[in-house]
Amino acid sequence: MFSGRKTDRLVREVRELARVLEEVRRSGKKQEDLLSIVDGRSSLVFDALTLQNPGSTVAAEAYDGLRKQIVAAMSERAQHLVQLVQLDAALARGVDAEGLRPLVGEWIEQARLVRIDDPAHPRAAELFTALDEGDGPVEVVTPAYVDGNTDRVVRAGEVRHVPATAPEDTVEGPQDVEEART
Repeated sequence: MFSGRKTDRLVREVRELARVLEEVRRSGKKQEDLLSIVDGRSSLVFDALTLQNPGSTVAAEAYDGLRKQIVAAMSERAQHLVQLVQLDAALARGVDAEGLRPLVGEWIEQARLVRIDDPAHPRAAELFTALDEGDGPVEVVTPAYVDGNTDRVVRAGEVRHVPATAPEDTVEGPQDVEEART
């Protein structure tokens, strides 16, 4: 069985692995770099678990959880690579921005990203950054994106204030012109 210090160290290592794996999922950093860190740490944890007490329930659960996270990270990487290849192939065919919209829309849907372009959204204060100061109505300059799985803001959108327009006196016809003069 594990001593208290060894168990604490393993728990810290597993938590650190989980943190790094989550960073891999969220970041735009090179996944290869982060995955190599995870691979090194997972080797330490695996060695410690299997050498100390490979038949324990704690070891089996920790290893299974770690294995699932690594498989998920690698699956996400494979999906990202497929998307890059699809983008490159479309560009090689000369597809313009309008032609890329369906492809990008499909990727957004697959990733369960939610595109928010409503400045009156209930979470607008959290979702949008104002480009200027002012009061009154705003318009969306760039949309916000939210992870549909976690409800986490992936990218904040931008809004700007719309200048208020003075109400115009409208004249409908000749009779209205005469009334306006008097």
